[in-house]
Amino acid sequence: MQTRLKSAIFGKKTLIREYNEDFQNQDLKEREITYDNEYIRGKVDEVMLDGAHLSMRDIEVKKPYQVNVTHDSPLFKLHFEIQGSSLYVPNDSENPNVSIPHGHYNLLFIPEVDGTLYFDTKHRKTLEVRFSEFLLTKHIGLKFKNVFKSFGDAIIKQKPYLLWKEGRPISPKLCFLLNDIMDCGFQNISKKAYLEAKIVELLVTVLNEVSSSEYCKDLVPKDDYSSILKIDAYIKNNLKKTLTITTLSNIAGLNTSKLKKEFKLVFGTTIFKYITELRMAKAKDLIANRGFTVSEASYEVGYKNPQHFTAAFKRMFGYLPRNIKR
Repeated sequence: MQTRLKSAIFGKKTLIREYNEDFQNQDLKEREITYDNEYIRGKVDEVMLDGAHLSMRDIEVKKPYQVNVTHDSPLFKLHFEIQGSSLYVPNDSENPNVSIPHGHYNLLFIPEVDGTLYFDTKHRKTLEVRFSEFLLTKHIGLKFKNVFKSFGDAIIKQKPYLLWKEGRPISPKLCFLLNDIMDCGFQNISKKAYLEAKIVELLVTVLNEVSSSEYCKDLVPKDDYSSILKIDAYIKNNLKKTLTITTLSNIAGLNTSKLKKEFKLVFGTTIFKYITELRMAKAKDLIANRGFTVSEASYEVGYKNPQHFTAAFKRMFGYLPRNIKR
């Protein structure tokens, strides 16, 4: 399996990446790539597992750039734009563009990759999981195409498939999984086993959305759906503030009853549970990776009383925040 990349960030050379068939690897393979040029500065961590290839980016974008990309095999990918955004434009206008905005993700199947990727945000933090039909068959079973029918039909007919036309906000549950993957502290064979299990969990969690991906859109009007996404962005950017239903209702332009009902249809949980999960995920990251004390983290995510924060944290994770490994 081969990927060809051409871009100014590579010095206008064509970069060729070779992979084992179906990404099958008996051993863990890792590679760190650092960049510091006129376009980008930062690093990309790549991890080759048995059946999957992970790319974790954390880069500063100095000025917009593009990458011409081709694959010699179909692309199966889970793509998470934790920060930043990306746009893929195929050379064949019959195929759809793939746009993933800030804080969103998508599941993709593209039989023939031949196009251009565009990046124009100031910072990109992403997780991309490339896999193959081999991984799906191995962990979900030979009949996965029947279970996840729309996805399965696209594979059978070799037609491009996007789980969501414009991506979907990264939920708190997915945030927890992404953090587990990116912050993995294991080494060697333990790391390989841990990451492979987490990738399967991540994939199954997303695939469970396949059968219901159009469900919420059928029940939530397009304008209301946009308002719900606006609320999601507001919540994520204001976890330190007091977030009330009344405030969110005014921002969304929806009455409180409609907001609560449609928010649950879109995200599968209540607004307050969603906010709590986001706060806990952010606090855990602040303590584990940024050196915050428990009191500092609790304040940063909107808790005035650290004891209340500690109780909520333990209810969610089953252990106290002071026990987080730094």
